[in-house]
Amino acid sequence: AKKQKFMEAGDSFQGELKKVKAMAPKLDEISFAAMVERQKEILRREAEERQRTAQGLPPRPSSTSSSQAAPPGNQTVREDGNEAAGPAPQNTATPVDAAPSPAPMQVS
Repeated sequence: AKKQKFMEAGDSFQGELKKVKAMAPKLDEISFAAMVERQKEILRREAEERQRTAQGLPPRPSSTSSSQAAPPGNQTVREDGNEAAGPAPQNTATPVDAAPSPAPMQVS
């Protein structure tokens, strides 16, 4: 009886997983390339801020934050994978869709 209940729960879970995967937005090459470029730019800015801080210079004011608005489309980026070293990230990009997506690749 326990085994049958366990099997039914597993089948139910697999069915729900298939439904969620079918409804998830598809990631095409163009949007992936755009996400990679945006992450590279964020990493460049963070490295520049760390260099400026290490040299004793005041951090650059973040007046360019309004120009980083996410373009319309089906792009979802999870921005919580940033490095913990250095000053706090100045990321103001807002994801278009709140659905989770695969984490961006980390550059070491």
